[in-house]
Amino acid sequence: MNEGQIDYTPDDGAHRIRISVDPDPDFDHPYLHLENMEEQLSTRLPGYRRIGMEKKTFRDRPGALWEFTWNETKDHPGPRHGIDQMYYGGPGGPEYALYLTAPQESWEASREKFDVMLRSWRAPKARQ
Repeated sequence: MNEGQIDYTPDDGAHRIRISVDPDPDFDHPYLHLENMEEQLSTRLPGYRRIGMEKKTFRDRPGALWEFTWNETKDHPGPRHGIDQMYYGGPGGPEYALYLTAPQESWEASREKFDVMLRSWRAPKARQ
């Protein structure tokens, strides 16, 4: 686990949910952050293909949703699918990222679980 993020996986990473928190984001909007991430990852992920990226309000806050596929060659090789819902918890942050990656063959069921996670997600209360 990196500082500010935690992974949940039932099968040693084949399916993974990652929740990240950045208390002091570097970008004015989550969409700009996702564009920057895409620029970096699109050259590193073999067969990268954007499914979609859009500004998408989440919990009444500025947000963005990015969905993509690629062909993994290292851990859990084969076609993969990822989705990342990023949003600001307040003016200027913190920035939350709710990310899922799964094998393409189980994407439909995985996406349903991601949607359940988004509906039930509650950010932690600020520490006093």
